[in-house]
Amino acid sequence: MSLIIDAAGDGRALGRAHGEAARPQVAAALAAWSEATLAGSRHSSAIDYARALIGDTGLVEAISRYTPELLAEIEGIAEGAAQPFELIAVYNLMDEQWWYDLGGSDEEPGCSVIGVAGQQGTLLCQNMDLPKFMDGSQVILRLRPEGGPEQVILSSAGLIGLTGANAAGIGICVNTLLMLNHDAAGLPVSAVFRHALAQTGVEAAVNALAAVPHASGQHYAIAGREGIRSLECSGGGSAEVRFAGPAMRHTNHPIASRDEHAAQLALLEARGRVANSRDRLHHLAALDTTFADAARLRAWLDAPGTPICVTPGEGRPGFTFGSIVIEVAERTTVDIRPSFPGESDWQTFTL
Repeated sequence: MSLIIDAAGDGRALGRAHGEAARPQVAAALAAWSEATLAGSRHSSAIDYARALIGDTGLVEAISRYTPELLAEIEGIAEGAAQPFELIAVYNLMDEQWWYDLGGSDEEPGCSVIGVAGQQGTLLCQNMDLPKFMDGSQVILRLRPEGGPEQVILSSAGLIGLTGANAAGIGICVNTLLMLNHDAAGLPVSAVFRHALAQTGVEAAVNALAAVPHASGQHYAIAGREGIRSLECSGGGSAEVRFAGPAMRHTNHPIASRDEHAAQLALLEARGRVANSRDRLHHLAALDTTFADAARLRAWLDAPGTPICVTPGEGRPGFTFGSIVIEVAERTTVDIRPSFPGESDWQTFTL
């Protein structure tokens, strides 16, 4: 059973509760991250690396400008976990570190997302594949932010969030689009996700995505009672994915956006990551969503031997860090498996 962190209040209070409850897990997560980050790096320590990344970009300044309550939460995590602010801040720049360090790591992620809109409600799910060093850091955040809806979020200890849902009836899944252009002064993905999740409807969340500059290429799938919206965001703006029928499927290559970074795309193609993404999308397209329900989606995510279910192993660039199934109907139900199949059980939360 993964650590469940309950927190309420303003941003700093949320962060302090997170950091205090997960202090050993945050320390372990940062140690694993530091070892992976410094492998082959010109920096002698993690704090030097973190200060360089912050100094070379305007990412932390963007969090302060567009989502100051989330910067306060990051500061609170650092205080509660008794860790340097710079390390916690850069740990929250996971997607941004991928393009900042591109070329030095072969652990690009491979998340797979599928959603189905029906008359009885909307379903959205994903397997979130992340670098292997993050295994063991899985936590579930149950947040009651001051002035906003309650949220249930899958995350890593020290990170403000990866994917989740809120009590206002929206769920958000994300997957990186590393071949799209980035903006070194844009808003990082973790802050964009939490900013959108603080909204009270799908349209408001879509508008929130359109109103901020994006530091990284990322796909955001937003599910609500009224259906699903699918946006590919990057340094050049956002492009909406139009899908036929009630089902939405997405992996790690763009469908609508043409804001591509040629060098990043070439590297990902050479590493086979684009071909892998297309294989996973083909697998999702073959799934029959006609009678899909939460149980069927969980079974799809759990299925061993499929390209969307990745267990740790030699020669694999990552693993399935965790999975989520969100069902938005009269109430919102969130099923989370905080690891790969066989390693942990599904846990259910009702908002």
